Amino acid sequence: MITHTLILSSLSVIQSRHRLLHCMRYCLFVHWQSLLPVVHGLVGLLILPLFQSAFTGLLLSMPLYVFVLLWFWVG
Repeated sequence: MITHTLILSSLSVIQSRHRLLHCMRYCLFVHWQSLLPVVHGLVGLLILPLFQSAFTGLLLSMPLYVFVLLWFWVG
């Protein structure tokens, strides 16, 4: 009976750890997705003086999916 309880408690701990890791992975993914436009904007602002071109800075500050949409729309 004690070993049965021990096995059940260890399974419960493993399940809760798995649930916690899954939640942490999901939260990191959601926060990273919301930070992507900010990262793209900062990269565009940093590279803009190097190229001295507003168009290049604008392209680099846009998120990748907007650039792909424009590429298909223009092309």
